Amino acid sequence: MSTAVELRNFNDGEAPPSELHLLALDYPTRLGVAVFPLAERTKIPLYPGRHPQWGHGYKSATRNPKLITECWTTHPYANIAIRTVWEEDGIVAIDLDRHYLGQDGVEAWDNIANEYGIFNTLMTVTGADGNHLLARVPKGRILDGTSGTVIDGVGGIDFKTHGYIVAPGSTHPNGQLYRWVNDEPIAELPEWFFTDSERPTRKSKPASSKKIFIVGDLSRRDTIAHDILAGVDPDALLGRDTLYRLQDKEPDDQGPDDVEPPESSDKDRTHKMWRIILGAIRVGFDPDALYIRMLDSPHGEGLREHGRDWFDRQCLYAARYHADRIMVAQDCRTDIEDESAYEWERVPFTTEKGHIEWATPDAMKKILHEACNVAEENMTDQPILVKTKIATATGLGKTTVWRAFHGVVKLGWLEEIPEPDREDDWPFKYRLLPAESRRNRRSPGAATGVMHMRPESSSSTPRSGTPVGSLVPLENPSWKSLVPDPLALNGSI
Repeated sequence: MSTAVELRNFNDGEAPPSELHLLALDYPTRLGVAVFPLAERTKIPLYPGRHPQWGHGYKSATRNPKLITECWTTHPYANIAIRTVWEEDGIVAIDLDRHYLGQDGVEAWDNIANEYGIFNTLMTVTGADGNHLLARVPKGRILDGTSGTVIDGVGGIDFKTHGYIVAPGSTHPNGQLYRWVNDEPIAELPEWFFTDSERPTRKSKPASSKKIFIVGDLSRRDTIAHDILAGVDPDALLGRDTLYRLQDKEPDDQGPDDVEPPESSDKDRTHKMWRIILGAIRVGFDPDALYIRMLDSPHGEGLREHGRDWFDRQCLYAARYHADRIMVAQDCRTDIEDESAYEWERVPFTTEKGHIEWATPDAMKKILHEACNVAEENMTDQPILVKTKIATATGLGKTTVWRAFHGVVKLGWLEEIPEPDREDDWPFKYRLLPAESRRNRRSPGAATGVMHMRPESSSSTPRSGTPVGSLVPLENPSWKSLVPDPLALNGSI
């Protein structure tokens, strides 16, 4: 098992580029794992939604040596991530964090080992002095997070079943290196690790009180929501607007910090708590950490009155809200290439000076794909698009990008959202419009090459009557129609 590359001591200095390249090639061959690149000295994917091969995080992981070589030749200092998705690889990781809200995961794991037995498997030391234990999933075992395991609800211990870990040889943001602790093979999780008497199926109800937000057969929407809730980013930071609301202020309130907030009704305060949860889930902030922060905020009293079950339900509703926006982007991306439904031809438009310009089909489709990438990455159907960055990402010239934006707006795929006092070089916010608004849909039974241009409409409201991107407040009677009761779980989540 041992190799000179893998077991070399990296403590004396940063791993040279060639060594990271060799390690990225070595791990799939020797350990059977899939890898993908992270940005230098970070735990963040190198290409967050901006690359055809590497733009989907751990879903982009590969064992292909050609792709690995191409990547690390171009980015020799890129950190290495090992995918831990039990359905794909049969490999998971037990993540022991020494600094999780004052709890020591390493100490907690030692206590578990003293009670149940030692688990000998391949192990790393992280850049923050924690540990990652790689393990194989027993055949026939169905995992549902930490439910039904001895680490369920144990602070400082995370179970990486749908994610990734940073691999040894990589550099932590604090400058420390990840390294191997031993040369053990990746062992199968022992029977004592599982506390359930029977091996669960996907339809089994979790036996513990640990948050399992969604159970049963998942719809497409709930599958996306589940992935959102499972994708906690330990480095996530709350946005400015969310931080303002945590202080019981509105984002446009620029008053001094020592000014008492105005009196709010219970309805206003509940809505503000919902907006805090919505913003936190969007950036991958840990719900457990958010709950603690909200208890220590001006919203603490109201949150205690609602209770933890209410908070957990709002996290689910927030994930489903964001899932709806992601589905808009995904459906739009699919529709772009649906030649049976849409016809793409050159689109003319008139400039402010009265000149006739043309937008080409290829350029318009590239613009829309990139708009969908930005929308999906940010969980919104109103992506903010910087045209110079779009030009770089698509490889198109700025003039071609300008023409293409005019074309897709005229065809009813995007709508520009007016912003007062915006300078020419500021980002532009657009709205992804529903299929009803698109003007290049084929007529029923139309032959290929015949484009049906629907009349332009000044309204972007779909047939349902709710504008795309509108936020239905928590107290609105139509809220339940937007987010139904979580799979009829008898009021529990």
